[in-house]
Amino acid sequence: MMQVVYKLLSSILVGSLQNPVVLSNIAIAAVHLISLYFTIKSPQFSLSDQVG
Repeated sequence: MMQVVYKLLSSILVGSLQNPVVLSNIAIAAVHLISLYFTIKSPQFSLSDQVG
């Protein structure tokens, strides 16, 4: 989740969608969000398995 925030925040701080790094960061954030969605949606996922 922090990678998504970092990638999107860097896009906002640069302030231009013309920068290829910004575009790649947005694409990577989208891939991370999709993988997080399917991971959390998975029946095997449990927050209790992730703690400690």
